[in-house]
Amino acid sequence: MGMSGNNHSFWLAYWIFVLWACLQVQIARWAGILQGLGRVAKSKSIDANVSILKIICFSIVLWAGGGLLGYTCTGLIIVCINLFLMKRAVMNSLLPKEPGFQYAYDQQLFLRIWPATWRLGLINIGAYMVYSGSSLVIAQLQNPAVISSSLLTLRVIFLLRQIASAPLVAYLPRVIKSLARGDLPTYRRMTARVVFMSISVFFLGAVLLLPLGDRILGCLGKHAHLLPSGLLVLFLFAYLMEVHLSIHVTLYISTNHVPFVLPALLSGSSIVVVGYLLLPFYGLWGVILTQIVVQSLCNYWYPVYLSLSLSRWGFRQYLRALVAEGYFLCARSANLHSDERLA
Repeated sequence: MGMSGNNHSFWLAYWIFVLWACLQVQIARWAGILQGLGRVAKSKSIDANVSILKIICFSIVLWAGGGLLGYTCTGLIIVCINLFLMKRAVMNSLLPKEPGFQYAYDQQLFLRIWPATWRLGLINIGAYMVYSGSSLVIAQLQNPAVISSSLLTLRVIFLLRQIASAPLVAYLPRVIKSLARGDLPTYRRMTARVVFMSISVFFLGAVLLLPLGDRILGCLGKHAHLLPSGLLVLFLFAYLMEVHLSIHVTLYISTNHVPFVLPALLSGSSIVVVGYLLLPFYGLWGVILTQIVVQSLCNYWYPVYLSLSLSRWGFRQYLRALVAEGYFLCARSANLHSDERLA
């Protein structure tokens, strides 16, 4: 009876996860419309708030020992909230703000926003396949223990990625404003700050996750654990590169130019298809190496190149700016700490 109950719980969690994935596609659609309307900052704000909600809710589930079923049910509720917020933001952007407002079809406005809107929608679908394609492939394994461990590990890493995106959400309006004004020195300095802070947050979280991750997941039960250290390091490396990539993609599409549709769709579908084909032969190693290799072919460097070209920024200059901004932030933090001690 116990084994039968566990098997039923696993399949229920699996189908909840499938529904979760379908709703994520809808979120990508509404986020694309919202960003196509020029509300990039609003879209990122919703993402940040939902990420905070995820951290709180999943931490409670982990602490309470909710198991895989509790985790997927919580994720389904959160994704429904995310969908509601995205859809409401789009409707608020379209609904009239004054009483007596008359609707009128503006063909020029439609033609101006529609190309960016459908491209952003397709990019978000491709990005979802890139970020969640590994999860969809791993779900085809026959071992429920390996599936639950892998999916929980990926969700923990994804939460860490969401936390690392907080500096971009905070600085995005000012970065875009400086670019629109043509203030390239300010744009470069603030971009370097966002990149350094995001990468530092993710790297620090990864360093803490390696020795402490099993203890955190241990709250789920005695069989819960992270993936082996070798696989975990590869997954962390892949998502660290995604953090860097997503910053430059966001900055570039803020100019209403969206050239990443084909790379996003091809990369996402390739990760799913090739990962599925390699899974029976190489297991989880084939899944994560597929993601790294596919992304390295284009996405890890092409959006970065386009983003740097906005401000005529060479790659060597970019690296020097990152080092200089990191030194400045560390020195300022040390001075503040020294002043507090003297006070």
